[in-house]
Amino acid sequence: MPQPIERQASVNAGLMGAIAYSLTYGGLLLIAGQLPPQWSQGLPLDHLTLLGLAIALATGFLFGVAYRYTVRGDRNPHLWQGVVWAFSGVRTGASLETLPHWTILELCTIGIESVLCFGVAALVLIVARDRHWLNPSALAAPIPTSSTPRQ
Repeated sequence: MPQPIERQASVNAGLMGAIAYSLTYGGLLLIAGQLPPQWSQGLPLDHLTLLGLAIALATGFLFGVAYRYTVRGDRNPHLWQGVVWAFSGVRTGASLETLPHWTILELCTIGIESVLCFGVAALVLIVARDRHWLNPSALAAPIPTSSTPRQ
Protein backbone atom coordinates (compact mmCIF):
# COMPACT_ATOMS: atom_id res chain seq x y z
CA MET A 1 0.00 0.00 0.00
CA PRO A 2 1.44 3.41 -0.96
CA GLN A 3 2.71 5.62 1.81
CA PRO A 4 1.23 9.10 2.32
CA ILE A 5 4.43 10.67 0.95
CA GLU A 6 4.07 8.63 -2.25
CA ARG A 7 0.43 9.62 -2.60
CA GLN A 8 1.26 13.29 -2.11
CA ALA A 9 4.06 13.09 -4.68
CA SER A 10 1.63 11.45 -7.14
CA VAL A 11 -0.92 14.20 -6.54
CA ASN A 12 1.80 16.83 -7.07
CA ALA A 13 2.86 15.18 -10.34
CA GLY A 14 -0.79 14.98 -11.40
CA LEU A 15 -1.38 18.65 -10.64
CA MET A 16 1.74 19.71 -12.51
CA GLY A 17 0.69 17.57 -15.48
CA ALA A 18 -2.88 18.92 -15.38
CA ILE A 19 -1.76 22.55 -15.31
CA ALA A 20 0.90 22.11 -18.03
CA TYR A 21 -1.39 20.10 -20.30
CA SER A 22 -4.36 22.45 -19.86
CA LEU A 23 -2.35 25.62 -20.43
CA THR A 24 -0.79 24.13 -23.56
CA TYR A 25 -4.20 22.98 -24.81
CA GLY A 26 -5.72 26.40 -24.10
CA GLY A 27 -2.82 28.11 -25.83
CA LEU A 28 -3.28 25.96 -28.92
CA LEU A 29 -7.01 26.76 -28.95
CA LEU A 30 -6.19 30.45 -28.64
CA ILE A 31 -3.67 30.29 -31.49
CA ALA A 32 -6.16 28.42 -33.68
CA GLY A 33 -8.91 30.91 -32.83
CA GLN A 34 -11.17 28.16 -31.51
CA LEU A 35 -12.03 29.69 -28.15
CA PRO A 36 -15.68 30.75 -27.96
CA PRO A 37 -16.31 34.50 -28.46
CA GLN A 38 -17.71 34.95 -24.94
CA TRP A 39 -14.28 34.04 -23.52
CA SER A 40 -12.76 37.34 -24.66
CA GLN A 41 -15.74 39.29 -23.28
CA GLY A 42 -15.49 37.79 -19.78
CA LEU A 43 -18.85 36.01 -20.14
CA PRO A 44 -19.45 32.50 -18.80
CA LEU A 45 -18.32 29.70 -21.10
CA ASP A 46 -20.74 27.22 -22.59
CA HIS A 47 -21.01 23.68 -21.27
CA LEU A 48 -19.01 22.12 -24.12
CA THR A 49 -16.06 24.43 -23.50
CA LEU A 50 -16.18 23.69 -19.78
CA LEU A 51 -16.38 19.97 -20.51
CA GLY A 52 -13.34 20.26 -22.78
CA LEU A 53 -11.43 22.05 -20.03
CA ALA A 54 -12.42 19.40 -17.48
CA ILE A 55 -11.28 16.65 -19.84
CA ALA A 56 -7.97 18.46 -20.42
CA LEU A 57 -7.40 18.78 -16.66
CA ALA A 58 -8.23 15.12 -16.04
CA THR A 59 -6.08 13.97 -18.96
CA GLY A 60 -3.12 16.02 -17.76
CA PHE A 61 -3.57 14.81 -14.18
CA LEU A 62 -3.64 11.13 -15.20
CA PHE A 63 -0.67 11.66 -17.51
CA GLY A 64 1.34 13.29 -14.71
CA VAL A 65 0.74 10.42 -12.30
CA ALA A 66 1.42 7.75 -14.93
CA TYR A 67 4.52 9.57 -16.21
CA ARG A 68 5.97 9.81 -12.71
CA TYR A 69 5.65 6.09 -12.16
CA THR A 70 6.76 5.10 -15.65
CA VAL A 71 9.85 7.26 -15.93
CA ARG A 72 10.90 7.31 -12.25
CA GLY A 73 14.67 7.83 -12.02
CA ASP A 74 15.41 6.53 -15.51
CA ARG A 75 17.54 8.76 -17.72
CA ASN A 76 16.58 7.01 -20.98
CA PRO A 77 15.12 9.64 -23.34
CA HIS A 78 13.55 6.89 -25.47
CA LEU A 79 11.40 5.90 -22.50
CA TRP A 80 10.41 9.54 -21.91
CA GLN A 81 9.45 9.98 -25.56
CA GLY A 82 7.73 6.60 -25.71
CA VAL A 83 5.33 7.54 -22.93
CA VAL A 84 4.46 10.81 -24.69
CA TRP A 85 3.92 9.03 -28.02
CA ALA A 86 1.84 6.28 -26.41
CA PHE A 87 -0.50 8.74 -24.67
CA SER A 88 -0.70 10.83 -27.86
CA GLY A 89 -1.55 7.80 -29.94
CA VAL A 90 -4.31 6.71 -27.60
CA ARG A 91 -5.81 10.22 -27.49
CA THR A 92 -5.66 10.53 -31.27
CA GLY A 93 -7.18 7.10 -31.78
CA ALA A 94 -9.98 7.82 -29.34
CA SER A 95 -10.72 11.06 -31.18
CA LEU A 96 -11.23 9.11 -34.40
CA GLU A 97 -14.18 7.30 -32.85
CA THR A 98 -15.91 10.58 -32.01
CA LEU A 99 -15.53 12.07 -35.50
CA PRO A 100 -18.01 10.42 -37.89
CA HIS A 101 -16.21 11.52 -41.07
CA TRP A 102 -12.61 12.50 -40.44
CA THR A 103 -10.02 13.68 -42.88
CA ILE A 104 -6.30 13.09 -42.81
CA LEU A 105 -5.83 16.78 -41.94
CA GLU A 106 -8.05 16.42 -38.85
CA LEU A 107 -6.15 13.29 -37.84
CA CYS A 108 -2.79 15.05 -38.20
CA THR A 109 -4.04 18.10 -36.32
CA ILE A 110 -5.28 16.05 -33.37
CA GLY A 111 -2.05 14.02 -33.38
CA ILE A 112 0.20 17.08 -33.37
CA GLU A 113 -1.95 18.74 -30.71
CA SER A 114 -1.65 15.61 -28.55
CA VAL A 115 2.13 15.36 -28.94
CA LEU A 116 2.54 19.05 -28.05
CA CYS A 117 0.27 18.89 -24.99
CA PHE A 118 1.78 15.68 -23.60
CA GLY A 119 5.30 16.78 -24.56
CA VAL A 120 5.02 20.05 -22.64
CA ALA A 121 3.54 18.23 -19.63
CA ALA A 122 6.42 15.72 -19.75
CA LEU A 123 8.99 18.51 -20.00
CA VAL A 124 7.50 20.24 -16.94
CA LEU A 125 7.61 16.97 -14.98
CA ILE A 126 11.22 16.28 -16.02
CA VAL A 127 12.33 19.78 -14.99
CA ALA A 128 10.44 19.45 -11.69
CA ARG A 129 12.09 16.09 -11.02
CA ASP A 130 15.57 17.36 -11.91
CA ARG A 131 15.16 20.38 -9.63
CA HIS A 132 13.90 18.07 -6.85
CA TRP A 133 10.52 19.79 -6.75
CA LEU A 134 9.01 16.39 -7.42
CA ASN A 135 9.98 13.08 -5.87
CA PRO A 136 10.18 10.58 -8.76
CA SER A 137 9.14 7.56 -6.70
CA ALA A 138 10.31 5.79 -3.58
CA LEU A 139 10.58 2.69 -5.75
CA ALA A 140 12.92 4.41 -8.18
CA ALA A 141 16.66 4.10 -8.34
CA PRO A 142 18.46 7.26 -7.25
CA ILE A 143 18.86 9.85 -9.98
CA PRO A 144 22.51 9.80 -11.06
CA THR A 145 24.37 13.07 -10.71
CA SER A 146 27.58 14.12 -12.43
CA SER A 147 29.60 12.95 -9.40
CA THR A 148 27.85 9.55 -9.26
CA PRO A 149 29.17 7.07 -11.84
CA ARG A 150 26.44 5.52 -13.97
CA GLN A 151 26.30 1.76 -14.00
